[in-house]
Amino acid sequence: GPFRDSDDFCRFKFLVNELLGKLPTEKVEQIARSEAFKHFETAMLDGKDFESRKDFVKTVDEWLGELPDKVIQDFANSSEYQLYTKVAARYAGGS
Repeated sequence: GPFRDSDDFCRFKFLVNELLGKLPTEKVEQIARSEAFKHFETAMLDGKDFESRKDFVKTVDEWLGELPDKVIQDFANSSEYQLYTKVAARYAGGS
C-alpha cells in the first residue's frame, strides 16, 4: 500500500543522497546551481505526489549517470540496487 511505498521512497532518497556524495565536486556544484536542484530539494523534503516523485527519479537517474564507473559497478552489485531499480521502475512509467 501507500505506506510501504513511502517507506521505499524514503530509503530511495537516503540512498540517492549517499550516491550523489560520490560525484566529483564540480559536478555536485553544477547540480546545486541547476534548476532541477530546486525540485530535487522539494522532493527530498516532502515530495508526496506522484508527479514530483517521478521528476525526482528521472533527474536523479541522470545525475547518477555521471558517477565514476567503479562506483556504478559497486552499486549495481549491492542490495540497495534492487531497491533503487524497484522505486525507479515504479515512477519511470510513461516517460
